Amino acid sequence: MAIIAGRFTRYSAYRRLSRVLRPERYIGKILLLTFVAAHVPLLAIIVYTVFVSGLDATTTITLLVVGLIATLVGAGIAMIGLWVLLTPVVSASEALERYRTTGVRVTLPIDVPDEGGRLLASVHGTLEGLDSTIAKLQVLATRDELTGVYNRREGTRRLLEQLEANRHDGGAVTMMLIDADNLKSINDQWGHSVGDCALQRLSDVIVNRVGSQGWVSRWGGDEFVAVVPERGQAFRAERLVEGMLADLERDPLRIAGGDEIRLRLSAGIARNGPGDDMENLFNRADLALYRTKGMQKHGTDHLVSPGSSAQESPFS
Repeated sequence: MAIIAGRFTRYSAYRRLSRVLRPERYIGKILLLTFVAAHVPLLAIIVYTVFVSGLDATTTITLLVVGLIATLVGAGIAMIGLWVLLTPVVSASEALERYRTTGVRVTLPIDVPDEGGRLLASVHGTLEGLDSTIAKLQVLATRDELTGVYNRREGTRRLLEQLEANRHDGGAVTMMLIDADNLKSINDQWGHSVGDCALQRLSDVIVNRVGSQGWVSRWGGDEFVAVVPERGQAFRAERLVEGMLADLERDPLRIAGGDEIRLRLSAGIARNGPGDDMENLFNRADLALYRTKGMQKHGTDHLVSPGSSAQESPFS
């Protein structure tokens, strides 16, 4: 309690003194206070020599000049030294303010063992830890924990953002609604841990085929959404899905004991047309997926919006 009370008293005194000293910058207040305090002895000498000492005028002037020069030199040395020693306070304050306003972390020196050095080290460590925590939270907020692809919330945000951009620039995207056909039978026969491995394998195949040209999101338990921009390439999405099917056929999931599981998928493809919203796009992709499953094939099918020039997939 005594420590808290002492600090409270110091903070109260600091607030009062900060209001009295006019420079807005903290370092300016300290340098002003140093300059004023350094001249107190000179003022005392002036009062003494002029009114008390009885020295002759020449001696008095000489003494005052020497005292003034010594005071100014001493004040200058003290102010320069304080300006340097206050570097940790100024640097820590600027680093915190920059991180707060821009999110950019400044590297601070941490090799000085005194209180100023410990302040810099503490701020550096705190910002480093905060950066790491924020990065982890961003991953948790946007990524599916099992597969590492975007989760449904982030996928929704990205798709809405792309559709809005397309309304302004006339662009288009193709959405692939992809479903793991035999996940339930894998879970029933091999257990959910193997089912999780199957989902991870399936997501890896989708991500590898989509690459940097688009993005992938896990929409539900065994359902994924992949979105790629339209660039005038006929049946581009269909070829991506065909590649996924070929990858799964060529490289089955291998589990303990040497058993191999051949994963299968179905996909519905829809291209957004003028004025399409996310609900319309999903409805058409979902209907295309339903048609694919109804035909009991593991290829692709898609429906197009009115007015689109796209044709039915030749891979149906």
